[in-house]
Amino acid sequence: MDFELTKEQKEVQAAAREFAQKEFKPELAREYDRREE
Repeated sequence: MDFELTKEQKEVQAAAREFAQKEFKPELAREYDRREE
């Protein structure tokens, strides 16, 4: 069984990571974690 991400899945992953790094400040992420949102 192959668990490797497809090229398309890797592109979506990279786009989501880039978006999150630009849009979410670490303080906001910690607050979401604290409130379990």
